[in-house]
Amino acid sequence: CVGHRAMLYTELLRLWDEAVKAVDGRDWQGALSKLEGIYEPTARTLFVTAAAHLALGQIQPAIQVQEKKHKYSSALTDIRPSPA
Repeated sequence: CVGHRAMLYTELLRLWDEAVKAVDGRDWQGALSKLEGIYEPTARTLFVTAAAHLALGQIQPAIQVQEKKHKYSSALTDIRPSPA
């Protein structure tokens, strides 16, 4: 199972790298296709996804992604230990 996990992580890194290169080249649709292939997106990948939607003038999808990002960030805050 460790090999399978490493393979998935390698795939995540590949998709992220290709998405960043697409953003650098202003290939917003190409970036979205790579970012949408990430099954468990982080707040960072969700932010870049929303930005790509905005660059394409896709306001509603950008808002939906930002809402998902906010829920994700809030969930992380909920699991952090409280200061003593």
